[in-house]
Amino acid sequence: MTAAEPVPALRRNRNFSLLLSGSAVSVLGDRFALMAYPLLVLGETGSPAAAGWVGFAGALPAFLFYLPAAPFVERWDPRRTMGACEACRGLAVLFIVASLVKGAVAVPALAAAACFEGAFATVYSLAEVKMIRAVVPSAQTSTALAGNEARNSVASLVGRPFGGFLYGLGRAVPFLADVISFVISVTTLLLIRLAPRPQQPNPVPAPEQPMTLTGIGQGFRCVRSDRYMRAIIPLMAISNLIIQALYVVFIASAKAHGTSSAVIGVAFAATGIGGILGAATASRLFRWCGYRLLPMAQWVWVAAMSPLLVTVNEYTFGAALTVMAMTGVAVNVSAGTYFYQRIPEEMLARVMSVDLLAEYAAAAAGPLAGGLLVTGLGGPASAAVLAGLAAVLAAIATSVKDVRTPPRA
Repeated sequence: MTAAEPVPALRRNRNFSLLLSGSAVSVLGDRFALMAYPLLVLGETGSPAAAGWVGFAGALPAFLFYLPAAPFVERWDPRRTMGACEACRGLAVLFIVASLVKGAVAVPALAAAACFEGAFATVYSLAEVKMIRAVVPSAQTSTALAGNEARNSVASLVGRPFGGFLYGLGRAVPFLADVISFVISVTTLLLIRLAPRPQQPNPVPAPEQPMTLTGIGQGFRCVRSDRYMRAIIPLMAISNLIIQALYVVFIASAKAHGTSSAVIGVAFAATGIGGILGAATASRLFRWCGYRLLPMAQWVWVAAMSPLLVTVNEYTFGAALTVMAMTGVAVNVSAGTYFYQRIPEEMLARVMSVDLLAEYAAAAAGPLAGGLLVTGLGGPASAAVLAGLAAVLAAIATSVKDVRTPPRA
């Protein structure tokens, strides 16, 4: 294809369609298992603490492996890495299925399987970053990232409720469905055919990348040297903390007022609905607003949270969550477009590992912050504190020039 030829529509991109469909099925299977893990532990032991430890075991690898795995992932073929990770994750879940078919699975063994699966999921997510860049032209990055956001939103909307339904059919059923999702994911990866890169005349040899933990610091140095990434990564992480804290504030307030679990679940479905709407409009909003999306979205968050200052119920929370999820997806697409288009290929996984770790850590801290707030202040006052924090972030994002207008490449 010459520079003058138009880029075909992304929907005609066979490799991206295979990648997106396979990963969508895999994410849906993940949501089934995510719902089934605590149900299984509670059913076997009756202990919420044991369920919490299994959840912790599944989340721990992200903190341990995001940074050290990135230098290695950059040296490996992304398609093969993703396929190997999915196969290993499938084996871990298959162990759970086999144990349940035989009778039961001990909590330590379940925690070990969750930890093993989580480790390979972390590596998979970094390899997927490289794979998207390999199959999607740069001009279509925002559209591709919007498709990924739609995948996650649909999985969140459907996966957990359906995971509970599958568990009701049998303890092993949601895990078996997860295994099948891994098989489908690996199959789609095997069908992807990447064209060899054209040889450049007199190529300049790329610098050798260290296959040691010293390569981790290069990702931090790359972030620190870029004014936009240096500003937006903390802003996005704190925004993630706000919304995770808001979840706890709503649940605590709803339970205090006797709201049923079914109604709470319906209110949380707003996350998936808002995410789907955001994914459908994100690339268009990015074309209209560019990188001004972040400060604009922050002010929208403040407005969406305002009704919560009066009362925190399923109506105000659902409406706020829909708007926040929709604008949050748009921000993710705009920031991701910058990362994919501006970061050198040999540094992409390391920089993304810094961003993913920051957002993951904030997501883990959010529920604790929300619990402390609602315990000490109550629902509306806690929402006011979170809305105030969102307003501070909006003011910072509006005042920092490099957030509104990132430096040109």
